[in-house]
Amino acid sequence: SFGYVNVLQFSDGPSAIRYLQVSSNRADLILSDWEMPELSGLELLKAVRMNPQRKHTKFLMVTSQRSQERMKITRAAHWK
Repeated sequence: SFGYVNVLQFSDGPSAIRYLQVSSNRADLILSDWEMPELSGLELLKAVRMNPQRKHTKFLMVTSQRSQERMKITRAAHWK
């Protein structure tokens, strides 16, 4: 309903980064969990923002209510 046609899912952050490193691969929006195996959502966000071709990609981070929300939001906002 949001107009996204191709939706891909990766089992961990390194797999997502490998996909995003290929310039011909498209990513209009990234949905990420904060806590993933092998690589945190913040580390994925940093990798996306540091890639000149991906730095403006929309990025939505999901985290649990029991985690330290304010600290996570502050750290992630630094990489906008």
